[in-house]
Amino acid sequence: MTLLRFAGRGTSLLATGVLAAACSFLPGRASSPAPNPPAGISAPAEPATSDLGAIMLHVENHGYDDIVISIVRGSSPERVARVGAANKWSGALDRWLDPKGGEVRLLAEPIGARTYGPESALRVLVRLQPGQSLIWTIEKNIRASFYEVR
Repeated sequence: MTLLRFAGRGTSLLATGVLAAACSFLPGRASSPAPNPPAGISAPAEPATSDLGAIMLHVENHGYDDIVISIVRGSSPERVARVGAANKWSGALDRWLDPKGGEVRLLAEPIGARTYGPESALRVLVRLQPGQSLIWTIEKNIRASFYEVR
């Protein structure tokens, strides 16, 4: 504080601003909403409203490894998302699907060193209409995974 007294008015205003900014990050203080997670890190899944007609995918990964979710068109998969281990992800499939809906072939492939045996990837074929959501739960034992259409 002694330095601030002798530094002059401009410096003390700067120091006051820095101190105010630092105090806003103290626990118990209100702050701005959390930013979006960086690329490659999954965001928590929040059920989105389907009143806009979007076809939504909600993935809950109960497994030990990250999972890559892809939509398969023809013979080539197109990556949709990466869902972290023990994490959730939600997103609209409008970019990959016809707005009128139709059949969707999804693929979930674990990323990691664990051996899952001959069934290391999970495939789902489902018919979705505008406004519907596919909730896909991927279990630690990949054969026990399941999905639900709402």
